[in-house]
Amino acid sequence: ILGLDTETHNGMVYLSALSDGSRSWWAYGVASAVNHLGFLVDALRLIAPGKKRVVVGAHYLTFDLQCLLAPFLPVLKAQLPDTGRAPRHICLQVNGARIDAFLGKPCFARIRLSKRYTVLFIDTWAFFTMGLDAALVMLESVFRKLPTPKDLGDIQLPLGVALPYCQRDAEGAAYLMGKIVNQHRVQNIPLCISAPQFSG
Repeated sequence: ILGLDTETHNGMVYLSALSDGSRSWWAYGVASAVNHLGFLVDALRLIAPGKKRVVVGAHYLTFDLQCLLAPFLPVLKAQLPDTGRAPRHICLQVNGARIDAFLGKPCFARIRLSKRYTVLFIDTWAFFTMGLDAALVMLESVFRKLPTPKDLGDIQLPLGVALPYCQRDAEGAAYLMGKIVNQHRVQNIPLCISAPQFSG
């Protein structure tokens, strides 16, 4: 179970982090978000080798996925009928992995790294419809969001400023994802992508 967070400037990812709650893996300052998507694919191969399924949670996953996929959207739109809107279902290959993403509500994605290794991305907001910090407080987690750095989103922040903030959000997302997975185990039901589906 992992958490994901990204930091962006002008719609482009410059920092991405994965966390299992105690360890983090990150990439910073890459010129193109394409490389950040490649980083996620390669990092996931290293983090949990031999695992058949890995679950990654992100709070407001739609934002993270849209930014990670942004460089691919012009090419994908050119291959699809012109509807005047960005495609909601994305299917592409990156670093030898197949990526299927749905950018609607709820947002979710699947990365198939091999025939036996699939990573499922779930929006934790679909279960906790509140801010990340509010959800962590409600669950009495030891994790809390750090104060928002000045100029976040307006400029590419230095690594020393952006990384602690991004890592903490990834840790919080991993905590929420762990709670979601545990509730599914308690109820003995397959993993759902939203609270309404879980209730059903």
